[in-house]
This record gives sequence, structure tokens and C-alpha cells, in this order.
Amino acid sequence: MHRFVRSLDVFKTMPKEFTQSSVLGGFFTFSVFFFIVFIAFCEFSAYISPIPVNTLEMNNSEAVHSEKSLTIEYNVTLFNLPCDQVDVIVYDPLTQQPLPMSNKGKRTTLSHTGVAGEMQEDHNTDEELRAKYLAAEDKDFDWSKYKSLSKNWVRSDGTVEDNHENFRALVGLNDAIMINYYASWSENCKKFAAIWEGFSETCKTTEFKDHGGKKLTTNCIKVNCVEFPALCMEQNIWNYPTLRIYNRAEKFKEISMKKLPIDTELMSIMRENCKTTRHFEHTSVTAVQGCRLEGVMHTRSVPGEFRFQMSEAVKSLEPAMTNTSHQVHTLRFYSEADKVNPIDVINKVDATVLENINPIAGNTFISKKKHTTLMHYLQVVSTIINVGWKEYHIYQYTSQNSPKIENKLTVPSAKFQYSISPMNVVYKNTGCTLYQFLTTMCGIIGGAIAIAKICFSGSNHVLAKMRRKRLAGKLG
Repeated sequence: MHRFVRSLDVFKTMPKEFTQSSVLGGFFTFSVFFFIVFIAFCEFSAYISPIPVNTLEMNNSEAVHSEKSLTIEYNVTLFNLPCDQVDVIVYDPLTQQPLPMSNKGKRTTLSHTGVAGEMQEDHNTDEELRAKYLAAEDKDFDWSKYKSLSKNWVRSDGTVEDNHENFRALVGLNDAIMINYYASWSENCKKFAAIWEGFSETCKTTEFKDHGGKKLTTNCIKVNCVEFPALCMEQNIWNYPTLRIYNRAEKFKEISMKKLPIDTELMSIMRENCKTTRHFEHTSVTAVQGCRLEGVMHTRSVPGEFRFQMSEAVKSLEPAMTNTSHQVHTLRFYSEADKVNPIDVINKVDATVLENINPIAGNTFISKKKHTTLMHYLQVVSTIINVGWKEYHIYQYTSQNSPKIENKLTVPSAKFQYSISPMNVVYKNTGCTLYQFLTTMCGIIGGAIAIAKICFSGSNHVLAKMRRKRLAGKLG
């Protein structure tokens, strides 16, 4: 049995008396030992210090269609909207219907400069405020002479002081205005003149109200198309007289003149039209009062759109005076079930991800024209971070911003439209297993020793040959 086991030995050794140490062998032994120690240190450092990598993965169907809640944390300052008139609503971008949500937060009243508690009153009348706003867009309009616009446009020569140049401003200064386009040579106009004068006097002294009982700013004037032909052509006036009732958006209702109406009929038509008109209402602090909104919204984890907009409870509202300029302090997304501090998690993997958690923080967006909605398009990407045995969920997003000019009857708002990507960004710490580390080390040690033996054998053979030649020369 003992002999059989000895016969299996593949590690046969030679007795020490048959071996001989050499300087060359010692040099190669030291070199191999140093090389193995150095490589072993590098491999061990890599083993205990995994490298973070990121990959893209498709969301599984269960995650995509789940009823998982999405939480939106916001902190936004609206420079020109009062806190008691602002709503925060989440909409479905396809149906434009509100999505179910809960909203918890606080509101801080600010001045228009963003200073808390600083409020100033504006004592301008509605007409003066409206004229100032028109002047901000039309540099050629001298708002200090706005009252002359409301007089009859009868003569266009320089003998009158009336400022009959800005028809748009004339319409914009009134909630409703009835205009009689006439020609001085027309027989029908001459017949209608007495009826119009009687109605005009009554109209200017009558108080008209909208459907909510608010007093309207109204007027009734006439325009001589002989003196103002360019205006009448622009308004497509081809028959005289032509009666129209305009609202502030320059939309009009034309009154049939097949039969010349009497003044009481005109008054009835004016009253009915006013019931469908909204009053321009100026809150004394609207122009200089802002609001800072902070809070969180919980809604379904599906694409949506949330808005900071004027409350629907404010029935009498001037769209042109709604300015949604704002500054974003914080805007980020997360799942309430997986709520974590992103800074603590990201620093363990990749600190550069932190820039995409809240990319528009600190940015200010200014509305430079009236009827402007400030749009934000957000692409939200679910991010999974694996640290050890734990898995964390956060959201990154990119943002594109653009102003949108609304029609004159639509109230502007600040809109944040977001879509959720079907892809996940997965961050993992990659490194070799203990098995891979040990296998690599065995390969390195075996390979280093084998190469060293080959180099030693070759070098030893060359030196031995040179030694024999040198001895042979001495003998000869």
C-alpha cells in the first residue's frame, strides 16, 4: 500500500545533495516574489473596492401598470399671483381632466420682489391699470391720453385733440363696447342718427352688470368710416350703418340692421350681451403681491401635468393681467413607499446623479408678454440604486422650458408637464466574487512561477554554455 501511494506522486523532488543554489536563481526568486506580492495587492484592492456602473433596463409590466403612488415635492415662488387665488392641480395631459391627488403644503405671502410680508397697494382705477398694461405691449400708445379714445371717432384731421389712433386699445379698455360704423353720406345712417344719439346718451349713463352681478366698464360710440376708411376696411365694414358689440378679446357680435332698431331694442341687446361678459377686476394688491408655495402632491405614477393657476372660484378675472413669472426652489419626484434621502444614497454610488434629481432648482422664469403660459416639459426616469443587499428607488429628470402664447380668453398658468420613461437606470457596484479573486490569484502565482522557471532555465543554459567555452579556451 505504501509503495502504491508513492507511485502516484507527481511532485517528485531531488535530494538536497543533488541541488545547488545560485545567484541567478536567487535573483529570479526575489523578482517573482515581488511581482506576486504587487499583483496580489492590486487584485485585493479591486476586490474590496467595487466599481459603480449603470445600465438601462425595461420596466416590467407589473411595475408599469401598478397603482404605485408618485410624490411630487415642490417649492415655487409666484411673483405676481396672490396666495388666496392660486390653485395647484394635476391633470391628465390627454383628457385634460384632473387626476386624483392629495396636496399638503403651506403658502407664504410675498411682495412681487419675493420678500415675505412686504405688500404695497396700487391705487390706480381699473381703466388706468388696463391702459398701463396696454402701454407695456404697445410702445406707440400714450396711455396718459387714454380717455380720448372713448369719444366718438368723427374726425381724423388735426383740428381735434382726440387720440383716435389705437383701435385695439379702445376695445381693450372696455368690458363691452357697442360701435356704430356709419357714413355721413348714407341716407340710412341719417335716419338712424336720432335713434343712436338717444340710445348713446342712455347707454353712457346706464350701469350694466355681468352674470355675477359685477358692474361692467362699457361704452357706446360711433365711427365715421369716411374719416377713418382704413379702420373700417380692416374691420370689414361694407354696409352702413353697421352695429357691433366687442369684448376685450376683440371678438364681436354684429346686430342685424335689416330693420332699423329702436333705442329700447338696442338697450335690451346690450343688456343680454353683458350677461355673457366677465368684468375686469383688479385686486388692489394683485400687481405687487406674490406667493411662495411649498408642499408635496401624491398622485398616480402615470404621465401627467400639474399647474399653478388662478383659482376657478375667481369668476371675474382679466386674463391679460395674469402674470405667471416664477422661480423654482425645489422640484423633485419620489415614491412615498421608497422615500430616501437621495444625497446619502447617491454619494455611495455616483455623486454626479445628484445634479439630475433637482435640475431646475434656483432657476427663474419670466413672462415678458401678456397672455403667456410658461411651459416646462419634464422627462422623468426611474432610477434604481443597489448598495450591498439593499435596493433604493429615486427619480431623475431632464427639463425643457418654453413660453406659450394663449388666446385672449384663456387665463395663463405655470404648467409642468411630465412623462415617465419606460426604462429604468440601474446603478450597481460591480466587483469580482471571492471565487473569482482566488482563481485569479492562483493563476497569477502559477503563471509567474512558470514564466520565472522558463526564464531561469534559458538564462542558466546560456551561462553554462559560455562557461564551458571559456574553460575549453583555457585548456587549449
